[in-house]
Amino acid sequence: HKRKHTGEKPFRCEWDGCESSFTEAHHLKAHERKHTGERPYGCEWPGCERRYKNRQAMRFHMDRVHKKELTDEDVIMDDDHHVMVEIKLS
Repeated sequence: HKRKHTGEKPFRCEWDGCESSFTEAHHLKAHERKHTGERPYGCEWPGCERRYKNRQAMRFHMDRVHKKELTDEDVIMDDDHHVMVEIKLS
């Protein structure tokens, strides 16, 4: 937290030509996905193949696209009121 106030950004991107740096290692990891194209977070909705670089984008997709497809029995909300899906497979 102190780095926000000091401006220290010790985590530097080593991608050729990139000068980005970050206060926290996980921010660097997320940034590196812009270079690699890695999309480790997949939508959990059956049949949906969308993938995202970060969990927040995946949750936004779930809220925006699939929330309207759910019934009250299917929905579980997390502490931030994002839809967390419990899908009943039969």
